Amino acid sequence: MHAAGPARPTDPSSPRPPASPATRVRRDAMTWACYGGGTCWGYIMYGYSAVVPMMLTGLGIDKATAGLHGTAFAIGLIIAALAIAPAVARLGRRGAIVAGLLLGALGTCAMALGPSVWVTVPGAALAAVGTQTAMSVGDLVITLHQRGASGAALSEATLAGSLVNCAGPLLAALSGGLGWGWRPVIAFGALLDLAMALWVARLPDSPVLGGRRPPRPSPALAEASDAVPSVALETQAGDAAPAAGAHRPAPEAKRLGLMIAWALALVAGVVVETSTSYWAATLIQERDHAAASIAGACVAATLIGQILGRAAASRLALRFGAAPLVLGAVVVSAAGWLVLWSATAVPLAVTGLAVLGAGIGPFYPLTLSRALAHTPLDPDRTQGIVQLMNGVGTAPMPFLLGWFSDQWGVHQAFLVIPLLLVLLVAATAIGAGRARSRAAR
Repeated sequence: MHAAGPARPTDPSSPRPPASPATRVRRDAMTWACYGGGTCWGYIMYGYSAVVPMMLTGLGIDKATAGLHGTAFAIGLIIAALAIAPAVARLGRRGAIVAGLLLGALGTCAMALGPSVWVTVPGAALAAVGTQTAMSVGDLVITLHQRGASGAALSEATLAGSLVNCAGPLLAALSGGLGWGWRPVIAFGALLDLAMALWVARLPDSPVLGGRRPPRPSPALAEASDAVPSVALETQAGDAAPAAGAHRPAPEAKRLGLMIAWALALVAGVVVETSTSYWAATLIQERDHAAASIAGACVAATLIGQILGRAAASRLALRFGAAPLVLGAVVVSAAGWLVLWSATAVPLAVTGLAVLGAGIGPFYPLTLSRALAHTPLDPDRTQGIVQLMNGVGTAPMPFLLGWFSDQWGVHQAFLVIPLLLVLLVAATAIGAGRARSRAAR
């Protein structure tokens, strides 16, 4: 690992050295298209989250049954994780993204048009398989294309996703207010999938859009671990780095342990996000007596908080490492949860959601970038393994939270969030501890 960066000029009036091209995000057509492709999964997840109260009455189902859609999403993640490497090998990265988005559009149409859960739940799984495949492969393309600036680019990708995801709750409020119900909100996701598929299909040819995978971590991933200060970096002020001249690679088993620890932290963070997003609207409707359309719109506060949290993480990463930022985000999340859980009025609940979203926001890019940076495997396999763990870890939670809500109320079910935050702290501490131990050698 190299030093933090060039020293500032001693003369305040002298110009700063120009940033290396390798440390700048290249905002070209490929980058923007991958940003756009990655928004499709987030839109369907948050669009569904915002319409849960309307779906309960529209389909005549209880909360546990509604939660099956979230479980179907997670099962879709598992299938996508198993499919990523074979899909890239057969179709190339461009083909895998386009096929994923087309599959996502098909599943989203089934969700939007299905007359019962016998159609909408399988549609949710199909939508997740397609859009998650597109997002995961798109993240790999961004990482390989951006080289040393991949961490900053992944952070931008999640920011772009949060902006687009706000459309789901806002469309839910509009559609509910007009009496159209929940189906148009979901149907819009299919149009988004098709538009992004066309965009990616028309990109110019590039080696990173092909299917060749290195047997070892690519130079781009190595540079992402060692280059610019961004949310992806391990060698910022808060993280351990080996002493000068100590460039011996750690044994593969130890690197695999580091990857798994950060992947577990990612899973815990994603479960916090999905648990909040899936049931926040129902909590506000029941606890604060809001109309279903208004409660759905309130979910946008979580996304706005995520945007602010991710933007702040990008800047704070100039001084702190991944582990301190994750732990700080946990504190912010806990504070937001407490406000939301205690609220008895909509404005206070929205404030709690915004603060909780600000804490949740940095979890995914920070933990994903650490898992990719430490892996001893090739990037396609690593992304598949991480997403497989993600799917297995999140699959039971939507149904269980729905069942808990049916039995004891959604307010009591939300007590699971602090427990998940504790698990996130433990996984982060293990990952950071292993990194320090590795550096000490």
